[in-house]
Amino acid sequence: FGPKLSGKKKPEQMDFQRQGFDADAIGRFVADQTEVHVRVIRPPNYTAPVVIALFVSLLLGMLYMKRNSLDFLLNRTMWGFVCMAITFIFMSGQMWNHIRGPPFMINNPQTKEPSFIHGSTQFQLIAETYIVAVLYALIAVGFICVNEAADQTKEKKNAAGGKPKPNSLMALFNIPANTLAIIGLVFICIFFSFLLSVFR
Repeated sequence: FGPKLSGKKKPEQMDFQRQGFDADAIGRFVADQTEVHVRVIRPPNYTAPVVIALFVSLLLGMLYMKRNSLDFLLNRTMWGFVCMAITFIFMSGQMWNHIRGPPFMINNPQTKEPSFIHGSTQFQLIAETYIVAVLYALIAVGFICVNEAADQTKEKKNAAGGKPKPNSLMALFNIPANTLAIIGLVFICIFFSFLLSVFR
């Protein structure tokens, strides 16, 4: 007599490695399983406006202090660094992080060790994008060294003095062209191999 006991149901488990563990992801998981919608309420975040205001104030202050000599705005090296930094940020996947909100790192469920690179091709971690950006930057440094070595060799053939280009940043280090080329090739080979191992 009484109600019949039914078999135990398998508990639903949320895959934190794939879905993340922020409040929105947990709320969606609860809504999918129970049809109970959880409203996530967050306090206002003033970090972004404060950082933007400080950056704009710093920029305006620097322009005011340098109002009599704004030649640095025509510096190709400075603008080259700015463009390369923006390129590395977008190539590493920072915009994907901003949209999806992945965790910084995860723990391997088998070994319990921290993992900075996700094993899936459909997901990435914040630490992984930092690693990829640094590797891209080091590879770019290698190509810059090789390019500067070629320019120094060309100028030695065309000019009697054989001095590097005055606008070149590598000219400050006074490194011979052969040594600079070897350093660049070593950077390219080593760090490009690391980059391939990350995407393997």
